[in-house]
Amino acid sequence: METTVDAARERVARLFRMVGLDPQLMERYPHEFSGGMRQRAVIAMALSCDPAVIIADEPTTALDVIVQDRILRELKDVQQELRMAMIYISHDIGVVAEVTDRMGVMYAGNLVELGDTDDVFGAPLHPYTAALMSSFPSVSGEKTALATLPGEPPNLIDPPTGCPFHPRCAYATDECRREYPPQVSRGTQWAACWHPLDKNDAGG
Repeated sequence: METTVDAARERVARLFRMVGLDPQLMERYPHEFSGGMRQRAVIAMALSCDPAVIIADEPTTALDVIVQDRILRELKDVQQELRMAMIYISHDIGVVAEVTDRMGVMYAGNLVELGDTDDVFGAPLHPYTAALMSSFPSVSGEKTALATLPGEPPNLIDPPTGCPFHPRCAYATDECRREYPPQVSRGTQWAACWHPLDKNDAGG
């Protein structure tokens, strides 16, 4: 009969294989692992609890792009194999486009837009989302100047009245300054905005 120790070792070996690590490495100390190997080991630790959902907060930070791509592919493979949900938190717009089916955009602690990833990228509703999409370079298509936002993020201890984005928004009106915006919808998307963009405004 398999002992508890044997069962635990087999469980670790299976998790290591799942995230692309050689099970023979399970006796190693963390300092003997590379950065990418440590990331994989932490993912294996998270999976050991059989979660229904994983919250991955910047899981590829400080990794080079090649290792980052491998980690992202392994995360997607594990998600599909275990049929679990994953919430991926990142400042990297390219990564969000690659790994998500639905995406939410936050500003000043508020969810300002939510929708299917392809729809949000194709035609954002919220001016802040549109500014984000215009602020990172593309390796294909025509070269365009990257957009910048005027001003600074708001003070969350003393936030502005109304829409928190209004001090930096080109579409802001007195209504935006007075009251927090309602939710507006288009297809799979919704946004908290008094003046949502149409597809032509958003560049879609």
